[in-house]
Amino acid sequence: MYWCDANTDKIEKANVDGSNRQPIYQAPQAAHFFGIVLYQSFLYYTDWMKGSVMRINTDGSGLIPVGPPTFGRLNDIHVHKNGFGPQGINGCSNGRGGCSHFCFPRPGGSKVCACPDGMTLQPGGVTCGTSIPCQALQTPMNGQMSPANCTTNSSTPGAQCTVTCNPGFIADISTISCLSNGQWSNYGAPILCRDTQPPTLTCPQNTNVAVPKGKQSVQVTWTAPTATDNSGQAVTLFQTMQSGTTLTEGTYPVTAVATDSSGHTSSCSFTITVTVTHCPQYTPPLNSYVVSGMCSDYYGAVCRIACNPGYQLSGGTTSLGQITCDIDANQRPLWTPNGLSCLALTCPQLTQPPNALLTGCTSPFNVGSVCSQQCQVGSTRTSGSDSRTCLNDGTWSGQPIQCSSQPCPPLIQPVSGSVMPIACTQQQQNVGVICNITCQAGLQLIGASQVTCLASGQWSNMGVPILCTSSGAYNPQGQTRSGSVTDSTTNTAVVAGVVVGIVLLVAIVLGTFIYYKKMQMTVLMTSGGIPMQTMSNTISTGEDNPVYQFGEKDA
Repeated sequence: MYWCDANTDKIEKANVDGSNRQPIYQAPQAAHFFGIVLYQSFLYYTDWMKGSVMRINTDGSGLIPVGPPTFGRLNDIHVHKNGFGPQGINGCSNGRGGCSHFCFPRPGGSKVCACPDGMTLQPGGVTCGTSIPCQALQTPMNGQMSPANCTTNSSTPGAQCTVTCNPGFIADISTISCLSNGQWSNYGAPILCRDTQPPTLTCPQNTNVAVPKGKQSVQVTWTAPTATDNSGQAVTLFQTMQSGTTLTEGTYPVTAVATDSSGHTSSCSFTITVTVTHCPQYTPPLNSYVVSGMCSDYYGAVCRIACNPGYQLSGGTTSLGQITCDIDANQRPLWTPNGLSCLALTCPQLTQPPNALLTGCTSPFNVGSVCSQQCQVGSTRTSGSDSRTCLNDGTWSGQPIQCSSQPCPPLIQPVSGSVMPIACTQQQQNVGVICNITCQAGLQLIGASQVTCLASGQWSNMGVPILCTSSGAYNPQGQTRSGSVTDSTTNTAVVAGVVVGIVLLVAIVLGTFIYYKKMQMTVLMTSGGIPMQTMSNTISTGEDNPVYQFGEKDA
């Protein structure tokens, strides 16, 4: 099976089932194939752009024109050989069917009469007569006709008109002739100047766009491509991407295609490059981590940083902070603020509660430090924890210990002495109160001059009496009150008196101490040996008052 194609300007062949399709001949220039017929090993075909019937071998070789070169525009073609073909009666069987010159049978027993060149079919349709002039032609669009009278006046049979087209256009037929029947050789087909030139298309320059801060995409706009065509008619423009599209980071090729009214196309391309500023990969400081697990690194991205338990951000009061991907004055990306660090969290120093002891912890009090709490001897815990631990948030666990203590009883003012402040002898005193004891002028204080109320409810002299003595009554060197030295007899008597006095004093002190212990009386105590008493203010003798004054009774 063979065929010709007026669109592709090709002659092709294929098997009857459509397989093994092959091109035989491709016209080297504009052509307009119309009819084709096979006879023996030759193909005969018609071409509107040729004035003759063309013949070509079935293998595509040996192309030659056959017949006269003045056929004009040939349409279909058939092969007839005498003795071949169907036999029978048709509309032209009886003497050309009544036609004066040519008879062409038609289906159903009908016919059509025709005339040779220079003659025309007369009314009635069977007789040929004298030819008639051709009407003026219409100037083709995008082209001209010559001579000029082809488009202004009628033409006589045999006249020829030449078609020329504007640049970028080509005529379907270069010449047409006026036939004797008053028709042009194109038989009324329009004379066209076909467009052969694609439209002119201009694309914009390549575009670079930076994504703004805090974004990962941007809406991109660009100048639309421009297209014009030699026909002057509108051009259809297509783009693979439209201006105003929102794009993420990357390079995007854009192709524009322009199509004119004749179907010719042209194209151009440009690129859209979208850039995102990125900060370097962030490494969290020591003893910290990224809350989200990873940090986005685009310009304006915010990343939350948290310190590990037991640490807090430097310069802050929290373990949470954030950094931002920014740019410096030189447009270089960086994370701000820089220099974040996580410092070990510490707890404030605990205040030692009254009557209590804190042990086992020293400054600095890092997270996990443990302070033990206990009451002093003689005090009882009423509330609070055994220990307190420095927690991850910089606070202490537990509660401060509360220790209750027994108040000390009022002191008894020693004979020839005084106690300050005076409240020490008037009412009970709380733990920690300090009382000062002094003797009158000329008397000597035996023991410490201060006593302190202890948590046990006792004074710090622990029962040792406080004494105010005259200086002569306690004179181990044998001096008189006036300080003069006596003879040996007198000295012996004095020594004997002193010895007796000391023995008597020791007996009185021991007896009094044992007596008051048995009576569960509280005696003034002092760390320096100062006596503290809780005896009745009515006791005034040396035997009854531990604050005994040497010399006064004997004097």
